[in-house]
Amino acid sequence: MGNEHVLEQLLGKTITGVVTKRASMPGSPQHQIFLLFSDQTYYEFYAVEDGVALTGGVDQGGSAEIRRYMKDRMQITFEAYLAS
Repeated sequence: MGNEHVLEQLLGKTITGVVTKRASMPGSPQHQIFLLFSDQTYYEFYAVEDGVALTGGVDQGGSAEIRRYMKDRMQITFEAYLAS
C-alpha cells in the first residue's frame, strides 16, 4: 500500500462522524469510508478489488464536501454524527 505513514495524521483527532458510500456504477472505488473530525477535516479509506486503500492525507471539509465528492458515481449508504 505504501501510505501507512499518512495514518499518523489521524492520531489525536476526535471523530465526530462516519459516512460510507457505495458505487452506483462499475469501476473503482466500489466503497468509501469517511471519518469526520472535530477540526473540520476528514479522511477517506476506499476499497479497491479485495483490499482497502489509503488516501494521501487528511482533507479540509465536512459532511457537505463529502456529499459532493464523487456524487455522480457514489451513493451514501450510511452516515452517523455525534450530537452537538
